[in-house]
Amino acid sequence: MVGSSLSNAIRYGSDGRVIGLTLRHDEQHVYIDAWNKGKGIHELYKDRIFERLYTLEDSRNKLYQGSGLGLAITKRLVERLGGTISLVSKPYEKTTFTAQLNKMNYTR
Repeated sequence: MVGSSLSNAIRYGSDGRVIGLTLRHDEQHVYIDAWNKGKGIHELYKDRIFERLYTLEDSRNKLYQGSGLGLAITKRLVERLGGTISLVSKPYEKTTFTAQLNKMNYTR
């Protein structure tokens, strides 16, 4: 999950010159945020970017070209682990992909 989201943050958000990874938790969940301050993702595309083989127009540029599989695979993996993945994007402010996973407690 982290690898795909971070590579996308680097590849597509580098124009904002800042990327980050935030780990946080509450009583029931852990959250992994991969974020950047690049040009963002328009509201129209937010649901489609998790579809297999879907790429945004600028990803067709050979400099940024991708397969359109990374986020689809990431979503399926997160869902198989019982979690969810979401996106919040405000262009040139912050674009954040968040994976929410159930917290597991182990006792010895």
